[in-house]
Amino acid sequence: MLIVRSTGPSAKTYPPGKKLADRQAIALKAGDQLVVLDARGTRTLRGPGNVVPGASTMASRDPAAGARPQGRSRIAAVRGPEKPSIWDVDVNKASTYCVVRPESIRLWREDISSNAPLTITRVQDNKTIEVDWAAGGSKLDWPSQWPASDGGEFRLSTPGAKPVAVRFKTLSEEPRGWENTASTFIDNGCTAQLDLLIGTIELAGENPAG
Repeated sequence: MLIVRSTGPSAKTYPPGKKLADRQAIALKAGDQLVVLDARGTRTLRGPGNVVPGASTMASRDPAAGARPQGRSRIAAVRGPEKPSIWDVDVNKASTYCVVRPESIRLWREDISSNAPLTITRVQDNKTIEVDWAAGGSKLDWPSQWPASDGGEFRLSTPGAKPVAVRFKTLSEEPRGWENTASTFIDNGCTAQLDLLIGTIELAGENPAG
């Protein structure tokens, strides 16, 4: 199991990217919350209590308020032209973005209500380019005249919004499987994509059988 999100007093002990054996017991404190991912999907673990992440039930110091699973999850891809893929660049979220094919990067925006110019500034020389983004379009190809090289840094500006800094990290190949993809995002600091990946895993609301 891979930890993909961690908050609370034990966050430093169980950071994103740390792997846990299926039957490894861990101790969570009050306020701790871990989201773990394996081939079956995600589980959310909360403290306080002693937790075995892969167990169908959770052993807790306090049976009344102990750590508990939030149910197994089912993976469901976010679909539809209005939704971003995990490989799109959200123009409103500053982050490092992992890319496999720099020549095929797509930009994504949530607000498609109007025509809005997008200004892209290349940090290395402070040169800018402006592209038109027509109303009704949620996605836009990255301008081909400015290749997104490994380590390239840019600022994205849209009317009425604070400029967003993005950096590209090129990958030699696309990772296979949700766990490898999450690990890749964590290792390279691609936090916006990691958040979106977690969001595409739809909780089924099913409690595991004993």
